[in-house]
Amino acid sequence: MRFLWRARSIAVKDGDTLLVVADLGHRITLECELRLAGLNTPESKTRRAAEKAAGLRAKSRLWQFVLAPTTGDWWVRSDQKPEKFGRVLGDALDATEHDAGLTVNRSAARTMLGEGWAREYWGEAKPEWTDEELARIAALPLPE
Repeated sequence: MRFLWRARSIAVKDGDTLLVVADLGHRITLECELRLAGLNTPESKTRRAAEKAAGLRAKSRLWQFVLAPTTGDWWVRSDQKPEKFGRVLGDALDATEHDAGLTVNRSAARTMLGEGWAREYWGEAKPEWTDEELARIAALPLPE
């Protein structure tokens, strides 16, 4: 089953997790953590210095994505049950609503993966980030 809600982001927790307020309709809202499905970024809260640097950089990129002007409204799309930590699995979309549905202008998950801030992840055991991967992510330029 697919869920789609208008939403606003109120915080970026990590490079792959947002705190959002979803509009469920009838003036009912839900504050929840949205874990971007299908990807993993380095952790920003870790003792490993190289991973922390890359994780903070990925977190900054996600903040930049969320704060950029939208061409439509923010939406949350989820078609999965919450993951083991209770977070909603899905995507944050900048989309335009019309009679035929939604036109997606930008996707947080596609942006983070496409620009190299994250790697694919579908729930399997997470391999450690290599020093080379972390250095590459830490060196990625943030868009203007």
